Amino acid sequence: MTLLRYEPTDHIYGCECRSCTDKLRARTRAARRRSRSRYVTWGFPEEYSPTGTNDFRVVYSGMCAGPSDYSDLLAARAVSHPWFLIVWEPILTKAPSPSIARPWCCYIRTVIFYHWPHVVLSKRRGFAYYDQVETRLSHDALIEFEGETFKAGSAQVLWKRGRWWMRHWFRRERKE
Repeated sequence: MTLLRYEPTDHIYGCECRSCTDKLRARTRAARRRSRSRYVTWGFPEEYSPTGTNDFRVVYSGMCAGPSDYSDLLAARAVSHPWFLIVWEPILTKAPSPSIARPWCCYIRTVIFYHWPHVVLSKRRGFAYYDQVETRLSHDALIEFEGETFKAGSAQVLWKRGRWWMRHWFRRERKE
């Protein structure tokens, strides 16, 4: 007869025994390795650093959006693929660098910057976080740039130039 050993899963973060600290270290190392390769790009030079102009007009900024100032957003057309537009939106937050904070996008326009490595507050309260902000553009935003209309696709939070940015990919809409 084989005896099943009960091992609680939520004791690791508060436990000081050697096996728990080793498990936590291994999990943290594995998570760091995964997080290094998670940034996805299409390979356009405009995607690697916030560049461009703010000479565009936001037609529709998405669901649940109020009036906003879009003067600090930067838009750059992909030179090799003119139907793509990359828009850089600076996130107005005081969250620290990615060495101790991890962004998590949830809902339509909310970004939460969690403490890294994760700190469990309690079972009901969840994880500790630095800041929770709302972005100004959403996944269904429309922008007019150089006489053409672009529709938002996906977005990604990145740390560039000493601050957090949301990089949006827009695709040109067909004229009908």
